[in-house]
Amino acid sequence: MRGGNLTREHLIRVSAELFSEKGVRAATMEDIAQALGIRKGSIYYYIKPKEELLREIISTVTHRESHSQK
Repeated sequence: MRGGNLTREHLIRVSAELFSEKGVRAATMEDIAQALGIRKGSIYYYIKPKEELLREIISTVTHRESHSQK
């Protein structure tokens, strides 16, 4: 993501991948920041606690699933 524009959607997608690989507890905000090529503090502009990020991931997946079944 270096040099690019971070979007909330990209943050959620990368976080979901890391949570899937490492587990929610093991994946840190620092891991997410490194995967995105940004500073950890920049994540908090988009999302505050890790729990909020997890809720966003669940909501996104649920929304996609409900629309794919229609």
